[in-house]
Amino acid sequence: MRLANDTVTTFRRIPGSAILVRYVKSSYQNDPVRSAVELFLFLFALRYLLSPKYSTTKAKKVELTEHVRVWLELRKGYACAGVDPHTGDRRAGGRMDTGTACCR
Repeated sequence: MRLANDTVTTFRRIPGSAILVRYVKSSYQNDPVRSAVELFLFLFALRYLLSPKYSTTKAKKVELTEHVRVWLELRKGYACAGVDPHTGDRRAGGRMDTGTACCR
């Protein structure tokens, strides 16, 4: 019981705690589900802010198999020749449907 009293006393010393308590009390009287959702969102935000940060600047390179590398080179050659690699149809101006110019 003493621990609970000490915790409440310590919480009341925090600036703005009275406003928070009043807000929760009035919110709970009007809509208890809203209070539960707000508590969940607060805990989620707290967890998000305290989670470790991950760098996106050092992306890991994906190793391609030899089969995929050969396929990409063939596709690149088809695109530069102005041929659709799927149908074999010639495209005007040495361009694919995407509008990319020859890359060699």
